[in-house]
Amino acid sequence: MLKKLAAEQTAIEMVTLDSLVPRAHLPRKIEAVIDFSFIHDRVSGLYCPDNGRPPLDPTLMFKALFLGYLFGVCSERQLMREIEVNVAYRWFLRLKLTDPVFDASTLSQNPQRRFNDTSVAQDIFDAIVEQATRHGLVDGTVLYMDSTHLKANANKGKFDKAVLTKSRSNYWDDLDAAIEADRAAHGKKPLKSTEREAVEKETKVSRTDPGSGYMVREGKPKGFLYLDHRTVDARQLTLPLSTSGTFGPLSSGSSRCPPLVNCLCRHTSVARPAEFRVVHPDSVQDEAHLACYSNDGAPASSILGNTHRPGL
Repeated sequence: MLKKLAAEQTAIEMVTLDSLVPRAHLPRKIEAVIDFSFIHDRVSGLYCPDNGRPPLDPTLMFKALFLGYLFGVCSERQLMREIEVNVAYRWFLRLKLTDPVFDASTLSQNPQRRFNDTSVAQDIFDAIVEQATRHGLVDGTVLYMDSTHLKANANKGKFDKAVLTKSRSNYWDDLDAAIEADRAAHGKKPLKSTEREAVEKETKVSRTDPGSGYMVREGKPKGFLYLDHRTVDARQLTLPLSTSGTFGPLSSGSSRCPPLVNCLCRHTSVARPAEFRVVHPDSVQDEAHLACYSNDGAPASSILGNTHRPGL
């Protein structure tokens, strides 16, 4: 029999916040394996110990940022509105149902003022990956790496032309060092040193967002963008092991995949991934640099798989 719902919004009920959050909800799963208490110790040196107003707890602030990332909430103001009405978010942040939500400017201003020019974000990211590794969520045997283009908030019609120097000296130095170490371990002679000159290129520099790069790629819209690089473990494709951005001029061959391999070595139980497949073959310049990413000494052709670059 059809009945009208009674107005029960003002009814008093005896409930706990914990009972309102489903057992299979993502924040519960994260809270069960990741201990976020290390954040407080990591950033305590950036706060005054005996003066000033009481700050927002840094652990709560970073966990709020994680919620925004996990559930695709890109706006700090929208995130505050979501936390205000979502009991699962309040549970994850350890806020009571009646606790007021902090202002969105706290999230936007702290990274610019307090955490700017520090390694706080990277250190927190690394610590979480290390905890995930200890819990068996990452084994490091096979890693998938790729990048995607993120549109910058910049008018593509407002720019200045400039001649920029593209230098990959640090990139090549790291690869050369890895190769020489591998050759020395196998009793091989060192390779002849190669002089590499920086390449000069005229490009467009945005007046609105100079940190972005102007991309020209066949079949893709032109404009100012960033490259967002992600690395995930084959065992848990939803768990990012590394994330980084490329700033400045972009091209279809821009890639930072190889250096990420060295970055991830400290997170996993193996010295290097057992398999490394090149997502952007143009980022590999010669066979020696490609072969250094094989644990078992397999030839470069077997690592490439179906990818191909003329000259290899």
